[in-house]
Amino acid sequence: MPDIWPGLITAADLTVIDHLGIGCQYITEDDVSSDIVGVFDAQYQREDAGNPGIMSSTPMLFVRLADLPVDPEADQGHVVVNGVEYRVIEPEKDGQGGCRLILHNTKYL
Repeated sequence: MPDIWPGLITAADLTVIDHLGIGCQYITEDDVSSDIVGVFDAQYQREDAGNPGIMSSTPMLFVRLADLPVDPEADQGHVVVNGVEYRVIEPEKDGQGGCRLILHNTKYL
């Protein structure tokens, strides 16, 4: 039986992005700008695995890695969402082609 899991994950990611995604810009550390679509969560809840019970809230943008112009782990990029610029502080790849970009508002850096 063929492994259908990767295709199902890709289809699910595309469906979520098609229905909930918004237009954004990814700006590489070399100032190359690309239009992308991602699902933005201004109050994404992160759990600190090293400290049970500790949670924090941070902006997050879920994207498909194939839509990014570069590997976010190898780039100190920025994203612009709803006119606000954020620095990517931590890319969290899901191993299935998706990535949560953990963000920090550049106004506060």
